[in-house]
Amino acid sequence: MAEEGDAMTYDPSWDRPHTPGPEDLWQESDCWWFMDLEQKVGGMQRLGQTPNIGKSHIMSFCFAADGERYLGHRDGKPGDAERWADGQRIESHRVEALDNQRMLYSWDDPESSAELEFYECFYAPRDWTEAPPEAVMKDMNTGGHSECSGRVKGTVRIGAKTYKIDALAHRDRSWGYRDWSTAGQSKMHTGTIGPEMSWAAFIFQRRDTGEWFDAGYVVRDGKQEDIANLRMIASYDTDSFTGMGGRSIITLKSGEKIVIPSKPMQAYLSQFDNFVATTNMSTADINGKVGMSIFELLTNPGLGPMRYPKQSQLSYICAEHGLSKSAVYEE
Repeated sequence: MAEEGDAMTYDPSWDRPHTPGPEDLWQESDCWWFMDLEQKVGGMQRLGQTPNIGKSHIMSFCFAADGERYLGHRDGKPGDAERWADGQRIESHRVEALDNQRMLYSWDDPESSAELEFYECFYAPRDWTEAPPEAVMKDMNTGGHSECSGRVKGTVRIGAKTYKIDALAHRDRSWGYRDWSTAGQSKMHTGTIGPEMSWAAFIFQRRDTGEWFDAGYVVRDGKQEDIANLRMIASYDTDSFTGMGGRSIITLKSGEKIVIPSKPMQAYLSQFDNFVATTNMSTADINGKVGMSIFELLTNPGLGPMRYPKQSQLSYICAEHGLSKSAVYEE
């Protein structure tokens, strides 16, 4: 297992399982998103393990905008998970680090499967920010965190149909002690149009003090700039869960402001601890070039339990596990 290192200088150990710390809530997780804009096929996968207490969790979502979509998130079966030098597995869901910053992701559920290689990085994986605030880091991902945009290729099956894709993608990993009970709420906007521009931005609010913290960066043609402030402005449908679009206003430390729009293609709901999150897999048009945009909001601040809605209570966002027809967004 890898050990902790410099927070900003990429090391291949970042992409591999780390030696667990002593805390019950020490965790390690892989999460990534992809979108083939030409075919309008996209999705995500997350694998997380809390090895000291024997818990694990799986989440996956994939869709063909003109076909079907699949949602699955669940706790892993006890004992059906493992970690080794280069990867981790929970049931049929696997992630494995290859060489040269490449990753291999796969799953094989009855209604969906995939085998995809993250084969190109647009920049070296890096942390949210060079100096994460201590008020956040003491409870969240104390070991480290990495983000990277690039491309994936391979196959994804949704129901009976298999798609061969070459897609824009973004991946992240985190490891260390994490206590979500300290979070009041969080928001995330991540995406890429290609090597010309990628971004990863995050807002976190502590539940106990109400303080807000911003973190993230923008990379344009290899030049990286950290953000000073992030505002995420969203519009919702009548159900108060389905995002109908939005934009982020990013202020860089240089003072430059960048506005990034987000237009939903498909979306999914997920629930963890006391939070219900709406993740909008969207497109972003930046100076005439369209890319992938992941626009995620917590519908409820973390002030107490919230009931997960039924699909019949929603308009377009996907909350029902298994296969369903992809939504057609209409104003």
